[in-house]
Amino acid sequence: PEFNALFSMRVVRMARYIILPFVVSAILFSSGAFADFTPRSWVVNLDNSPETRWPLAEMVPIYNETVHAAMAMIGQFVPAELQPVVEKVALLALPHLGDYAGEIRGGAAAFGIPLANAVLLNIIYEVEAGCTSIVANDPSGTILHGRNLDFNLAPLLRNLTIEVEFQSGGKTVYRGTTYAGYVGLLTGMRPGDFSISVDERDTGWRIENLLEALFVKGTYVAAFLIRDTLLQNTTFDEAVHRLAYTSLAAPIYLIVGGSSVDQGVVITRNRDGPANIWFLNQTAGRWWEVETNDDHWKPPADSRRETANNGMKAIGYQNITLPGIYGVLSTPKVINDATTYTTLMSAASDTYQVTVRTYE
Repeated sequence: PEFNALFSMRVVRMARYIILPFVVSAILFSSGAFADFTPRSWVVNLDNSPETRWPLAEMVPIYNETVHAAMAMIGQFVPAELQPVVEKVALLALPHLGDYAGEIRGGAAAFGIPLANAVLLNIIYEVEAGCTSIVANDPSGTILHGRNLDFNLAPLLRNLTIEVEFQSGGKTVYRGTTYAGYVGLLTGMRPGDFSISVDERDTGWRIENLLEALFVKGTYVAAFLIRDTLLQNTTFDEAVHRLAYTSLAAPIYLIVGGSSVDQGVVITRNRDGPANIWFLNQTAGRWWEVETNDDHWKPPADSRRETANNGMKAIGYQNITLPGIYGVLSTPKVINDATTYTTLMSAASDTYQVTVRTYE
């Protein structure tokens, strides 16, 4: 009898922490079909010169055709009458990009694309994208972090999605999810310390964001700030302060997850500083936060936030896991035909999982 009782308790615990999130996910997936896959993983050697850090000799045969197809789409983001001027300015901006200029040069040469276009490709997120990010406490005191990245070039970008380990001295300093040919990061994690995702904040004229990135000296492109923060900062508090107060080319949302209770935050950014800093607060009952592409204190422009919040409520604090968050991010409306990938992260446990999404 004692054995049976103990066995029954273990089954209940298994149902709570493993099975339940998948049951909730199955209920939420009321429509749509998936043909998801795991992207290739690459190593960037930070000890090499910027031009030779990326394993381009191996990457070009796999991604060359799709990179060129993506380059052909840049015109939809830059008005045709402005493109010649913007391309010239892009070349003038290179000296302000530090090591990333060398990485962009190396990629442009390897893929055989004009350098000016390669620069524009690497600041395209300052122009347009969409996302959903979730950061949450779990019952063990671990921070869980998940995100969908949506982009209107999704059919091309899915085939360019890659996972990258950035190494120095043969050891991984940080990980990230990006696209072949795009050297910045919109999603990344420093193992043991913190994770970051970026969501577009739909303010400012598109071309204004682009020109800000190219013209204003000392202004960071968000994707490069993420890489610098992951490389140079070692604590959650340091990362939050840097991400909140560094001058940026475009207004955005920065979602940061740490490694202990309540180390989760949504930073709503203006170009020159924070508009709002919204921390998790377990005591107040705010054990999770959802950020899409709207200020969290305002009504959202679409149903993604409400759908994601309902999914988190359905799972509940005692049952939340990364698979549960994956289920929420896979719910129709939260996931959509523009979703390129989902990344799940937990810095404390050094968990980093990327799935390319092909929702229809």
